[in-house]
Amino acid sequence: MNLPTRAAQRILSAAVVASVCLSLVAAAGANAERPAGQYCAVILSEEKTMAGASKVAGKACSNTSPARALAQAEGRTARNRQTAEVSANQAAAASSTLALTLWEHANYRGNRSDIYVGSGPCDGSGYKIYLNWYWGGHLSSIQGWNRCNTATLLAHGDNYGRASALPLWYVGNYYNDRVAAMRFYRH
Repeated sequence: MNLPTRAAQRILSAAVVASVCLSLVAAAGANAERPAGQYCAVILSEEKTMAGASKVAGKACSNTSPARALAQAEGRTARNRQTAEVSANQAAAASSTLALTLWEHANYRGNRSDIYVGSGPCDGSGYKIYLNWYWGGHLSSIQGWNRCNTATLLAHGDNYGRASALPLWYVGNYYNDRVAAMRFYRH
């Protein structure tokens, strides 16, 4: 085998390895936990995790409407209505109260997730949530509902965070697209 042929084989082998690696990276990114629709609903229970965060009772996303996302999160799908199979979490979720809306862009635009609570309007103890990688890298504005008028935002590496009155048309340059967790409550 002559030298140009060996060099060509090495280059071809390197190109094949590189294309396989790039396709694996693209596939991993596509399968990551990105919202499956423009509208998402998350229902929090009164129970807390070991880390003190509110437990999720249900969650779903829809491209159709916020109401459809909530219905799916509550388990009110056509199959569940027909068979009347509703779990304890779904029964509790059926009385959900809208507490918070997370927005992808400033001025309440873009993809959104509505956060519901099962115990009526916000109180002083409030709720704590950890944002998934998508919202941690995309949150820009927040609306509070049903007496949820304050949110304490924590960025990665923060020890204390910053309390802000809701609604918040823009989370600010420091917190924009880097909120790791938040506590929302009535102040």
